[in-house]
Amino acid sequence: MLGVSPQSFIAVEDSVTGLLAAKAAQMKRVAVPDAVYANGPRWSTANRKLNSLPEVNKQLIATI
Repeated sequence: MLGVSPQSFIAVEDSVTGLLAAKAAQMKRVAVPDAVYANGPRWSTANRKLNSLPEVNKQLIATI
């Protein structure tokens, strides 16, 4: 379709369901959960967990 492997993508998700879908697709994963739920173990499937979307930047992307 796009001619790019899923491993080249980074999924930015605010839901565990989205993280699991991205993991199944073999994508890298960044979680930005709601603060109420941020400390739960279910976010452990993310490569990185952030507090807010503005934390996504070129440096973060380069290190994932």
